[in-house]
Amino acid sequence: MRRFNYTGFKGTDKDLTPVSGILWAKDEDSAREKIQKLGIKIRSIQSAAHLKKLDSEEIIQFTRELSLIVKSNSPISDGLKEFKKAKIESNLKNLILDIEREINKGASLSESLGKKKGIFPSFYTNLIKAGEIIGNLNAPLSYLSTFLLKRRVMKRKITNACFYPLLIFFIFFIEIAIILFYFPPHFYSNILPNSENPFINPDILYSHSFPFTVHVNIFIRKHIKDILLSLFIVIFLLVLVGRRIFIKKILDTVKLRIPLFGRLFALEVLYRFSYLVGSMLKLKIPPYLALKLVSDTEFNAAVFPMLDNIVKIIEKGGKITGGIRDTTIFPRSISWILTSAENRGELEDALLEVANYAETEIEDHILRIRFFEPVLLIILGIIMGICYVLFCGIGVNYFALLPLRYF
Repeated sequence: MRRFNYTGFKGTDKDLTPVSGILWAKDEDSAREKIQKLGIKIRSIQSAAHLKKLDSEEIIQFTRELSLIVKSNSPISDGLKEFKKAKIESNLKNLILDIEREINKGASLSESLGKKKGIFPSFYTNLIKAGEIIGNLNAPLSYLSTFLLKRRVMKRKITNACFYPLLIFFIFFIEIAIILFYFPPHFYSNILPNSENPFINPDILYSHSFPFTVHVNIFIRKHIKDILLSLFIVIFLLVLVGRRIFIKKILDTVKLRIPLFGRLFALEVLYRFSYLVGSMLKLKIPPYLALKLVSDTEFNAAVFPMLDNIVKIIEKGGKITGGIRDTTIFPRSISWILTSAENRGELEDALLEVANYAETEIEDHILRIRFFEPVLLIILGIIMGICYVLFCGIGVNYFALLPLRYF
């Protein structure tokens, strides 16, 4: 059976109503026959491919609308039926049609979302399932909507903060490459005869004191194919195994230790953990289940051992802060505050306060990075100038001493 999307009109010629929907049939002819039996004049029909993964904007839009539907106390299927009439992307519309169809068959919202593998993260569906269990869907959807929106804004800020320094480094390495690998051949070809030019006659390379840059340049030119092939293999292997948890853990650990940017990534992890766990404890979700749900989110892989440790401590009857104290993500002062709050029974409020603190610190750290950008430009400019002067200085000294070889 294949799924088909169709649009058309229903009613008399004087009173036509536009309609759209999906149905399942063996082929297009069978689909057309079924649609015509419904009294619908077909405008378009096409086989629906597998649903594509939604982007962050579409997930936020869907979650907001779902939250409004639940707040209005309307049946979810009726609300989705109205939502799909809005001007939305066809992929999101197809998803809504599928979910509506599953709910009309008797499935719960979490069950229908859980069937969309690769579209909604398990954290998303599990939190909705927890809301269904406690009989309160409104609060989980509200928290999800807020969290997804904040995460998107924060991710955009962090990306923008990292983009300009990375662009500076990229341009810096391009310029260094030009100085070291484009300039030498032209520099020597304009001064030395072919018989004494190491780029034309490599046999004399080790017979005279040529600068180190010349040796590097000639080596790369000689082995350029092997270097490019090795680079391609390394990149391919990183892409191939990068999703494996042990490789991801190594890369994410390095990511947290990058000078200047590592603290930014650590604060982002602190914010997400504190906001998610605090929000779920506010919903009266048991701590063990809350930690299990949080571990399903796309966290930095270096944080997984901390989450596993906290879960084990809770299983043994311990407290959440018992596992937090042993981590480097939470500063000692924050760990002490959370421990005191948990002893008073106010852990959820304290975690949300920590999330606000982390959000403020991220803003401040982004300002520090932007302040550092002109300093970075000056430092890299000095390094590039030194490379240029060193090369030219060694080259000039070499040519100044060149006549001495004949005496």
